[in-house]
Amino acid sequence: MSNELKLEGRVVQLLEAQQGTSSNGEWKKQEFILETNDEYPRSISIIGFKEMADKVSKLNVGDNVEVSVNIESREYNSRWYTDVKAWKISSTSKAKAAVEEDEVPF
Repeated sequence: MSNELKLEGRVVQLLEAQQGTSSNGEWKKQEFILETNDEYPRSISIIGFKEMADKVSKLNVGDNVEVSVNIESREYNSRWYTDVKAWKISSTSKAKAAVEEDEVPF
């Protein structure tokens, strides 16, 4: 059984990149909003951390992508927060897909 979760849709918004320093060193992240291709589309906020943030920064609003994600929840001050973290992003548009086969996706 595979635990791999893939989401497919269109990038509808890119949020501002963030960076800083923590006890584990330097970090950066960038979020984007994906609208799914479902009959009843859903909007999902997806986070790119570290090198994935660089790939997210290369996306454009309107790009059709497939995103492999991990979903993780954590507790902070008796409240639970859930992140949808991208670990792979691929273009699903036919024209770009042919070009990107020889390149690292985004």
